[in-house]
Amino acid sequence: MALPQPNQVSGSLLTAFNFSPQSYSNKAAGLYGVSPQSTLPGLFSFLASYRISPNSWGYGNPKAASGYTSDRNWWLDKTDQMVAAAGQPSQFASMWIPVSNNRWSPSTYVGGRSPFKPQRWCSYLKSVHGFWQSHGWLSSFPYLYGMDEPGASRFRIVQRQARVTHSCFAGSHVLVTGMPTARNRSLWNGGKDDVDAWVVLASRYYGEYTNPSLSRRGIHHGTQELRLINSARRHHKQIWTYTYDAASHSTPGFTATEPVSDPRVFVDWAAFEGITGLLYGQGTTTYSKGNPLVSNDKAKGSFVLVYPGKNGPIASARLEVLREGIEDWEILNVVRHKHGAAPVRKLLSGLFSTTPKGAKLGCTIGCPIKTSTPYSWPTYSHNAGTSRTLAQMRAAALHAAS
Repeated sequence: MALPQPNQVSGSLLTAFNFSPQSYSNKAAGLYGVSPQSTLPGLFSFLASYRISPNSWGYGNPKAASGYTSDRNWWLDKTDQMVAAAGQPSQFASMWIPVSNNRWSPSTYVGGRSPFKPQRWCSYLKSVHGFWQSHGWLSSFPYLYGMDEPGASRFRIVQRQARVTHSCFAGSHVLVTGMPTARNRSLWNGGKDDVDAWVVLASRYYGEYTNPSLSRRGIHHGTQELRLINSARRHHKQIWTYTYDAASHSTPGFTATEPVSDPRVFVDWAAFEGITGLLYGQGTTTYSKGNPLVSNDKAKGSFVLVYPGKNGPIASARLEVLREGIEDWEILNVVRHKHGAAPVRKLLSGLFSTTPKGAKLGCTIGCPIKTSTPYSWPTYSHNAGTSRTLAQMRAAALHAAS
């Protein structure tokens, strides 16, 4: 079977990865004595070849509230730099609408637009939309990531962001890192001010341990979050996922100190649960001092998935297996559409603790399996036999998809 093209929305796992072309080009220039500009051609195409969409267009990010502008200086020529980054036609299935979120410092806000003042976005968004339309990029999945882990105090801002974005950028999708809950139901119950994609931390996806006194009263928290997620799905909201470096999460991640199979297993878990997008906020090109190929100490490598090379980017082993996982997801997605969720669960039963109806969960207290984490999650394969299990799963999935 043929996998979807990198710029094809249908059938693709959508992605959104933090990425800094400036950081990459400066590090490569410093290591190899070349000009920063010479390191940029092919950088975005390299990401696209791994089915990774960036959360920044680098030198193509608009500087002015009027949108894309031209300049004789290449680093200020937002028009040409955006075309070079996105490609024509677009080389990405999902495309970041250039608006900063709450993690950006005010001095770096793209287009001078503050994430806290969406009432000032409309003319800017319309200008960006017109530019994208003229270049044929609106067939992608345009997403706005205007708030990261907002918390209850910022739900109102997210609501205003969604209302303005949907009104001023036709076909847009607003995503937010966080869990759909009863408290933020107004953001997923239907309407123009809804969040379109909820990006749920993997370790919080199902629920948590249950105190024995509550268990005796018939109260169980192991799947309390999953029930809300499924409710949001019934309201036609997408569910994405993310992870970051924190050992207490006890889920597979992207650090260099984990088994190299973990990034692929993480994406296969997304396939298991029918999750449609993957966000990674830590970074792909955030480097410490020195040569990251020699010493990769930036939070156990979790900020470095792409290494700077003299003749072009160098993929980390984690990025290689991440692409394998994305390909797994896209094959398993065909199986899901052809045969339903049950065959997908069966295909992945060698990698995760499962039941015929879903994941068999583990946690410290009150789960079917006792594990060391307070958050309920299936046990997963991460030993010497994992690569063989993955290969067998891929072969069986290809046969089921054909």
